[in-house]
Amino acid sequence: MKTIIKATNLCFAERPVYTQEVLAVVMQHLMEQSPLPTLLMRTVLQSLAMYPRLIGFVMNIMQRLITKQVWKQKKVWEGFVRCCQRTKPQSFQVLLQLPALQLKNAFEICPDLREPLLHHVKSFTPHQRAHIPKAIMTILERDPLEEQRQQQRAKRLEEERQVAQEKLYQQKLEEERRIQQEKARQRQHQQQEEAEAAAKERQLQEEREQDAAAHRRRQMEQEEAQRNLKQEEQKPRRTTGGENKTRQGDTRQ
Repeated sequence: MKTIIKATNLCFAERPVYTQEVLAVVMQHLMEQSPLPTLLMRTVLQSLAMYPRLIGFVMNIMQRLITKQVWKQKKVWEGFVRCCQRTKPQSFQVLLQLPALQLKNAFEICPDLREPLLHHVKSFTPHQRAHIPKAIMTILERDPLEEQRQQQRAKRLEEERQVAQEKLYQQKLEEERRIQQEKARQRQHQQQEEAEAAAKERQLQEEREQDAAAHRRRQMEQEEAQRNLKQEEQKPRRTTGGENKTRQGDTRQ
């Protein structure tokens, strides 16, 4: 691309060769190509700068570019809008032939085109103004900067709404976490109480079992003592009976 620009500049430097008529033929040839050459509008602007009398021919070229839907090629379209900016007020009639959407885009590329074009339209007679589509008038009368400010306000409000919504969501999450933590603490406390109660119950059970075992031991000891006592009581009685038998035997002898 840089090489082509250098070559084009060298051609324009040869003014005796590239006369007004030659450049008109060149622009006509470039405009008829498909797709449109990327440097078409740059060549048009350079030709117009060299030969201002080409303005009428350039306006005709630009009107024909509208029929070729020049806006479908971004670079050429941007050059087209810049050319309209540099050739106003002659370009006003060209701008009014654009579809509403493309006119709006042209104002977005060059915002300073809208006010002069609106003043130009307001200078029309009522009959002339009646031929301008309503969609075009709506775009002309709408300040794109104000529309941009409204979009920015709407965007800011949407961002604030999203921030508030996110904050509310985080608060809900925090509240849920707090509730879950409180429930967990309550469960832990309940489990601890249940564990302590179970430990106490086990301790009481062990104490009861120990008491029962001690009671059984005492009973067994008492029973053992009673048996021993009975045995002791029975021993003298058996001895006395034996002695009597011995004495009776001795007497018989």
